Amino acid sequence: MKQDTELPPRPGFRDWAFFAISMTFVVMGSVIAWKSWRQGIVPIVFFGVCALTSGHNIHRKLRRRRFTATTVLAPGGVKLQASNARMLLLAGLVGAPGLTVFFVEAPVMIRVCGWIMVGAAASLLFLVLTGRVSRRFIRFDPLGFTLGAAKFEYTVPWDLVADLAEFELHSNSCVGFNVLQPESVLVVPESARPRVSKLLGKNAAYMGRDVVIMAAHFAISAEALVSALRTYAENPQARAGLVPLPALEMGTLPIS
Repeated sequence: MKQDTELPPRPGFRDWAFFAISMTFVVMGSVIAWKSWRQGIVPIVFFGVCALTSGHNIHRKLRRRRFTATTVLAPGGVKLQASNARMLLLAGLVGAPGLTVFFVEAPVMIRVCGWIMVGAAASLLFLVLTGRVSRRFIRFDPLGFTLGAAKFEYTVPWDLVADLAEFELHSNSCVGFNVLQPESVLVVPESARPRVSKLLGKNAAYMGRDVVIMAAHFAISAEALVSALRTYAENPQARAGLVPLPALEMGTLPIS
């Protein structure tokens, strides 16, 4: 199996500069808030979110450089569902700066931006409350790697996984791979095959891989996920350990 073993980059100048600039504006906002909290709250919240985001990216990249495991095992037959908590956190990070705009006098365009941010946060909240987030899952099966959506799921046989890679997409760590024979992918229900084929084609066109997984959505690290996928794609003997056990069918367990 052809694979990409290049590690994600260390935190670069842009990462550190963005974090430093964000923290500078947070401090400036705090000084302003000392005299007028209404005027200071906007830079504090907006650049505070920027500082949290950039700080997380720096920490994630530093942690990735320390990851040395060569073999990662996963619970077989267990759905690792998308994290509602992560999505709620994202909604809060998007919506909080938008809400602060309405506490101060601001130009119309700034208020429009605020409404857009609040609307985006509301959309994420809607996805969580209606169960659309938690119905997405990934699963390690003896036959292959399964990905599930709200109305369908599809399994890529292990021997068809190719070009496995870990990469950055808009400052998010992702894992992706190509499928050697897309027509051999197992789809349930079969009527959803056109949707799956369209999804694979869109991923390949825009992101360079047929299957792309944003690991953080499932509350796992990209380095652990790509190592687990590599373990089972390259080692047929290891797949025997993916046969579901009764004790594992009661809930989900994190990748170890």
